[in-house]
Amino acid sequence: MKFTFRTISNGLFLIFLGVVFLLFNYGVLNWNFFSSFVNFWPVVLIVIGLGLILNRRIPISFAFLVLGLVMLGMSIFLPSVSRPYFFTPPFYGSYRAVTRSIDYSLAQGAKSGSVSIAGGGAEISLGATGQGFAQGSVTSNNGEPAIRYESAPARLSVALAKSGRFNPNKPDVLDLKLTDKIPLDLNINAGAVSAKMDFSKIKLNKLELQLGAADVRMIFGETGMQTKGTVKSGASSIVLVVPKDVGLRINFTGALANIDFQGRSLSKSGNTYTSANFDTAASKVDLDMSVAVSSVKVQEP
Repeated sequence: MKFTFRTISNGLFLIFLGVVFLLFNYGVLNWNFFSSFVNFWPVVLIVIGLGLILNRRIPISFAFLVLGLVMLGMSIFLPSVSRPYFFTPPFYGSYRAVTRSIDYSLAQGAKSGSVSIAGGGAEISLGATGQGFAQGSVTSNNGEPAIRYESAPARLSVALAKSGRFNPNKPDVLDLKLTDKIPLDLNINAGAVSAKMDFSKIKLNKLELQLGAADVRMIFGETGMQTKGTVKSGASSIVLVVPKDVGLRINFTGALANIDFQGRSLSKSGNTYTSANFDTAASKVDLDMSVAVSSVKVQEP
């Protein structure tokens, strides 16, 4: 097969787009990356002009590939004082950290509640509190976090800012304590995450986790709840701490690298693992896990 310059440039441009969209999926880049093209589009004219001088036709895909590489190169390698004054780097660097406190009371008569957490790379710590609905703090390195709370029904939303600038050495930090008085639904949608989530005293009704690469430890307890959960993640290390008196069922899909129940006896049917006491236990954890090349461990406290 004969490869032409046009064929190679088209292939490289598609690879570049694939890398960019992969970084979007893992929270490293956001859609502001494309808005920076408005400032840098003359690079395309420069590349085409060079092609005319050299008497060589330049494919438009090659011109846009050079444009994207120039944008990434300037944002990564140039110090901030040397960057163009109008340039907002789409990659690397960070804002000054912003810390906001979270302290919300539990409305009288509230029967249930929900918590939603969204962001890019983050360190997350969750636990229980007997005071109010939610207490804690959030530190964002990418701008002002969006925190919203509605008392009726009890609903908390924490959105960590996703700016065009991201520093992998300074993840956002969320330290949150949630009420142990009413049943809760919890939804977390984030990128690369390191998380310790202690649900041992939280009446967790529904759990939904959608993560990128993650290092997660989840602790469950005898709360009298039947917790139904969905966990979706990329390459991850996941530890589940489940007391022996809590019924456990896990349905796996994806390319698991390792499953370790550390001595706990679970029967297997297809891709589903079930503890002997699942049907009779007062507290249950029922998880659907879709993970890619991950390690999953189940431990007792």
